[in-house]
Amino acid sequence: MAQVALAWVLSSPVVSAPIVRVTRSHHLTEAVAALDLHLADGEIRAPDEPYTSHGPSWFWPARESLTANSLPVSPGMSQDRRPSLC
Repeated sequence: MAQVALAWVLSSPVVSAPIVRVTRSHHLTEAVAALDLHLADGEIRAPDEPYTSHGPSWFWPARESLTANSLPVSPGMSQDRRPSLC
């Protein structure tokens, strides 16, 4: 299973070097074997098919559209202690 996962990561054009951690010598052997495993196009696309992108969860609107009242207030923070827009 780890070989397939590594082969899938290696098939991505944006990944130049996956980070692999091994705790036993046979884990390293299996990781290296992933270099020789070539997945078909359907096998590469299959894990992504059920995924729907919702954009980054940390996204904030453009700074220009923010107002002092639109900034979040942490629990226990009074309204007058909101972060400033400076």
